[in-house]
Amino acid sequence: MIIGWDRFNRAVNKTVESVESSPFCPNTIVAVGISGLIPATIVAKKLRCKDVQILVVESYSGKQRLQPRLVSLGLTALAGKQVLCVDDIVATGETFELVRQQILKHKPQAVKFAAPIISKRICKTYPDFWGEAVMRTKNDFIRFPWDEEGNGKLIP
Repeated sequence: MIIGWDRFNRAVNKTVESVESSPFCPNTIVAVGISGLIPATIVAKKLRCKDVQILVVESYSGKQRLQPRLVSLGLTALAGKQVLCVDDIVATGETFELVRQQILKHKPQAVKFAAPIISKRICKTYPDFWGEAVMRTKNDFIRFPWDEEGNGKLIP
């Protein structure tokens, strides 16, 4: 399944609107990289949040799902902060659970999770804020505009 820029932007806007209409007011964004860097940057700009930190998690090898594992940790000064963690998609929710454990070690005041796209069929735990729930087949792999095809060209 290909999620183009227009669809992605609508999903991000809906995600941001649900954050803005909630009582939660994030002052730090944690991007779940590498795939969540672009969505997190857009969310941070829309929410006017200048503190963006990165936590890199590997949960896929090509199109094969792996048990999520922490690759690098770039978190600093989260104590007392309201943290919004952003990824591109939530499939099972396992990545967010790993990320939650890492963030909580830094003693934030609150931590919430956001993703513009949710994989409706397999998502066990929805994030606090999300844009669109998509139904995909078991072997379907979601590709975003910044993902590359085998020929190295960006998806239109």
